[in-house]
Amino acid sequence: MKRSLIFLLLVSGLLLVLTGCDEDPALPTNLEEGTSGISRGTISETYDDFTLKFDIADGPAGFLQGPFFMHGANLRYDDGAGALLVDFTITNAGIVPQPEPVEITFLYFIPETVSVLNAPGQDGAFTFGFANDDGVWTPGEESLPLTVMFEVPSGVSIGFGAHISLGYGSTSGVICGRVWSDQDQDGVMDDWEHGYPGVQVFLEGDPIYSVDKEIETWLAVTGPDGEFAFGGLLSGHYVVGIEPLAGRITTTPTSWQILLVEDDGGVSSFTDANFGMLMLVSPFITIPAGADAMIRADLSSRMNDNHGADPFLGVGGKRTFDSAIPPDAIRSLIHFPMVNSMYMGLVAEARLELTIVGFWEGVDQSYQLEVYPVVPSGERTPWVEGNGSEIQPLPPGVAWVDPAYGVAWIGAADGGDLNNQTRPDIAEIPVARAEVIQGVHGPGSVISWDVTDLVNDWITGEIPNLGIMLRDGNTPIGFRQLMFGARDGVLRGYTDPRVQEGPRLHLKYAEVDEE
Repeated sequence: MKRSLIFLLLVSGLLLVLTGCDEDPALPTNLEEGTSGISRGTISETYDDFTLKFDIADGPAGFLQGPFFMHGANLRYDDGAGALLVDFTITNAGIVPQPEPVEITFLYFIPETVSVLNAPGQDGAFTFGFANDDGVWTPGEESLPLTVMFEVPSGVSIGFGAHISLGYGSTSGVICGRVWSDQDQDGVMDDWEHGYPGVQVFLEGDPIYSVDKEIETWLAVTGPDGEFAFGGLLSGHYVVGIEPLAGRITTTPTSWQILLVEDDGGVSSFTDANFGMLMLVSPFITIPAGADAMIRADLSSRMNDNHGADPFLGVGGKRTFDSAIPPDAIRSLIHFPMVNSMYMGLVAEARLELTIVGFWEGVDQSYQLEVYPVVPSGERTPWVEGNGSEIQPLPPGVAWVDPAYGVAWIGAADGGDLNNQTRPDIAEIPVARAEVIQGVHGPGSVISWDVTDLVNDWITGEIPNLGIMLRDGNTPIGFRQLMFGARDGVLRGYTDPRVQEGPRLHLKYAEVDEE
């Protein structure tokens, strides 16, 4: 079953505008939403690019966990060809390296008369290129632009369904599998046993990725349900395994010896490199943030800026006297990739941690930092991190805050003030608070919140995991700002010396009897 994603485009000559319609166009009766869901983008006269979110992708051993963000930009209409041209790029926004190649296939169009003029081959799958063509789609890596020509008359509204596939190329092999919680310790992966996220898996071999490389070790980190994948492999002998660690026992061999061979002009794949293990006493797991973004309205000129790829997260006050803007005009969004069925059920303890970068504007600042769950709010959730930053030099793939795409909010024209339009809704009551005092806490200080109840609500599905918003409940009138490390500081390779570790969630599970 293919997961599909719908996106609606409105083509109007050289002026391309996509807006919400009073009535949705009819969808094919065989449409299956799947876990990637349905997404809509918005393109205005002043903002003509968009971002589509894929939660999963087809992989060699089934579906691979994202999220993956596909960005469309540089929309233009070619009158001579009678076609809309869009430049697509795609980014691995997850925490797990994925196998290349990365392909996109357009499944159907609305209306049915729409077609793709430059579709390659019989299957119509487009393959994204990468500047670092090593066969591995690393976290944060963005593809090169891929231009697609949609044949459609000017002024006709169209939609399309598409899915992405990973690691199916004819010139590369894949080794993938899953690390799972073998609760009955029988070495068999049962349907009711779940995966372990955050486990390091190593791969050794000769050759790996390039014929001129000697034996080398590569690492992957398992995703939310324990999956991992190494892609772009040449034929040869490989060892894939996990390191034995204190506090857990393994119920299967800790390594696999794998031989990949030439296969019909390509390289064979091994998709069952699975490892069973069981945590023993007080197991801990640390989950890094899968997305984070600072959103700010301290000036009217800031409201449409995107700080999704900024190396810092902030909370603070406004520099404007506009009464429609609340005093805590700078807030931060954080999301942790989790699934409802964690490997051992509910957590005994969950702590959110952030590291302070510094204080701006003023002395003797005191903050009452509150953690709020993000709640469903129509077009503003799920929110998208984006690629904007104002901290220079900008790393590859990062844009200045003004032209950046994939905003951390989707400004729904719901009649609210600008500030509310540009922020997802949050719960009325915070789930945790922590006090930060300048002079007591400084750069490098770690601030911690107990969010056990919230995480258990996510695990059980009591509330959807749409992330959290961090705000200051003690903001006086006037500008001030407290900055924390964001995941992008290390992930994107910023050279700013103030960079700190990004948000992380420490989970502790109840003891497991060793029998």
